[in-house]
Amino acid sequence: TEHRWKCAGRPRSPDSTYEGGMRCSGACDSQRLMQPQTDPRPIIGDPSYNPPDTPLVILHEDEHMLILDKPAGLLSQAGMTPELADCLEARALDYCPSVTLVHRLDRDTSGILIFAKTRAAHRHLGPPGKRRLATPELK
Repeated sequence: TEHRWKCAGRPRSPDSTYEGGMRCSGACDSQRLMQPQTDPRPIIGDPSYNPPDTPLVILHEDEHMLILDKPAGLLSQAGMTPELADCLEARALDYCPSVTLVHRLDRDTSGILIFAKTRAAHRHLGPPGKRRLATPELK
């Protein structure tokens, strides 16, 4: 097998399996270490979750996408318990039942979230971080 990728500094084939069942897709480059992703959602039963009671702020809408302003303190997606159900995705689905979330932001991060209105739009928009269409700017 020809090894064209390096994950964690070692040559790997695209279908290598790692500790914990993680698989290499061959998409990472030799400069980046393959690491498990952390889950930005609060822990189950997080008593500190108090989402802001703000109206939906629509920055852009057309037949393909819906772009919303996400306030700090609001989850992008619902958590695993009922007290973590209030999130921007649920509010967006109340407004337009066909939308799907394209990417996420951490709970305490404010910013712009993109929702696709069709499967074709979701495939085209894809996760911005993976397609390098957008780069986060932390302040």
